[in-house]
Amino acid sequence: GRFTASRWGGRLVAVAMGSGPETVIYLDIDGVLNVGIGDNGGTAPLLLNDNNLAMALGAKDLSLMKPRERIYVEKLVSVANRDIGNNERGTYSSYVCRGKDHCSEIFLDRLATIIRAAG
Repeated sequence: GRFTASRWGGRLVAVAMGSGPETVIYLDIDGVLNVGIGDNGGTAPLLLNDNNLAMALGAKDLSLMKPRERIYVEKLVSVANRDIGNNERGTYSSYVCRGKDHCSEIFLDRLATIIRAAG
């Protein structure tokens, strides 16, 4: 079958499209379809997305930043450059979320594969 992803109640849902009844899968995407970087400060994880990563990579002089901002930049760059491992080639930067979506295309493709395999 064919799948589409859409927002429902502020969440991303996958909907199976076909001739039969539709199946709706409710999924809390944080840390499942994206990479979130914790800061141990009790705040929401920092999202590894193209906008955040571009700002971090474009940072010129870290010594001029506030300590918290510098930590965010250092963490983003560190995670983005980290090898994925587990017999997978590349770095975590390949999992970056693009645009306004909070989902990695690679993770969405993997989820679709799992859903298709489940029937």
